Amino acid sequence: MDMGARQGASSWEDVIFLSEGRRLVSRRIENGVVNWSCDLRLSGDWQEETRDEDHSALWLTRRGIMQGSSVFMVNRSGLHAVGARTGKRVWSRPYDLSPTALGEWSQAWRYCAAGDRGIVFVPAWSVVAMQDPLDGSTVWEADLPTLPITSVRYVGDRVLAGELGFGGVYVLEA
Repeated sequence: MDMGARQGASSWEDVIFLSEGRRLVSRRIENGVVNWSCDLRLSGDWQEETRDEDHSALWLTRRGIMQGSSVFMVNRSGLHAVGARTGKRVWSRPYDLSPTALGEWSQAWRYCAAGDRGIVFVPAWSVVAMQDPLDGSTVWEADLPTLPITSVRYVGDRVLAGELGFGGVYVLEA
């Protein structure tokens, strides 16, 4: 059983992880039976639901990461760590700025990346942050003098952050 970091993981062992609205759900691959369901809403969450969050089969394949014994998910509320076996929320890091304030063109909230040193995501307009996968504490944050960040990738011991319109890429030490 390899439980290392996997970008875009949608299945692990004999289960598949899907979203149903604001819930992360673990189902057995062989028969679709639900193992557990975890509500990812945070206190004070807005009630807006979006069309693409209703397409269960696509959500995790684009936004989920397996690392260690946790599934890391981003949604319009923030970044969440959920125990892969238990379905219990380990921690959540809300966004510093609501993604809806950025407008529909900004899709950075859809992405996170995993590496040996942590989980990277975009918590605000032009900020890239690394979170400790065990407790969610902030390892580092980089406030970039740029247009909004629209993607993040982990490459070796570096983090690549792309700005809106692919106008530039920032290379950050992990």
